[in-house]
Amino acid sequence: DAGGSKKKLQVASRVVAVDENVLSAGPIRTRKRLSGRRKLIGRASTIPRVIELRELTDEHHEVAECFWQLFLHDLSAFRDSHPDEHGSFKRRHLEPFLVRDADRVAYLVYGPTGPVGFAFVYGLASDVRRFDQLFIVRSQRRAGVGRAAAEATIRRHPGRWEVAFQ
Repeated sequence: DAGGSKKKLQVASRVVAVDENVLSAGPIRTRKRLSGRRKLIGRASTIPRVIELRELTDEHHEVAECFWQLFLHDLSAFRDSHPDEHGSFKRRHLEPFLVRDADRVAYLVYGPTGPVGFAFVYGLASDVRRFDQLFIVRSQRRAGVGRAAAEATIRRHPGRWEVAFQ
């Protein structure tokens, strides 16, 4: 604006467990920063975000492959990676999650409108489980969906976890 002051909006979400397979992110409250103080100005949404994890099956490989391309596109800005001559990013890290393996599992993350991402886990046959990848489409980010998906995934596989940050 002309005066040079900037107003910041922050979104916070509260995650509530429904059961081990479905989590709900409670009402999202929007806060506005005014002169160093925060003031509640209303709810951005009163509809809870519900996610469901569904283990990846052969008939849904195409959905995972589409999300994989979106995932690699997002990362290309940081990794200086480029699509091939057909416009596709490499699938070599996706391939192991498209086949059954006792040490790894792939989930599609579903929201109220359909699939919104994936969670890939490995280390199921060892003492430590690890996220290989977690992806949520941009329109669902910053609304608690990724956190709910991560918590639901961890709850499905109790034990020790290591989570790497890129």
